[in-house]
Amino acid sequence: MNIIGVIMIFAGCWIVAMNWLVAWRIWVVKDEAPSWVPIVGGALVSFGLWLLPYESLSRLWWIGFLVDYGCFFGFVHTAWCWMLYFWRRSGDDKKG
Repeated sequence: MNIIGVIMIFAGCWIVAMNWLVAWRIWVVKDEAPSWVPIVGGALVSFGLWLLPYESLSRLWWIGFLVDYGCFFGFVHTAWCWMLYFWRRSGDDKKG
C-alpha cells in the first residue's frame, strides 16, 4: 500500500500544481488558460495519504482537498461568480 499511496500522492500533486498554474494564469497573468480539473487532484492526494500506514499522515487525508484549487478554492470561486452573475442579472431585470 505504501507504493500505491505514494504514486497517488505524486499524481495528485501534479494535478494540484496544474490547477494552481491555471489559477495563476487567469488571476495574475490575466491570460487565457485551459480549464482546471475539479476534485481529481485533491482526491488523489487525500486517498494516497489515507492509504499510507503512518497514522500521523493518514489523519491528514483532508489536506488534499484543501490545497487543490480544483476543490475548495475553485468551488468557492465558482459559487461567488454565480452569485455575482445572478445578483447583477436581478438588477438588470428591475431596470427594464
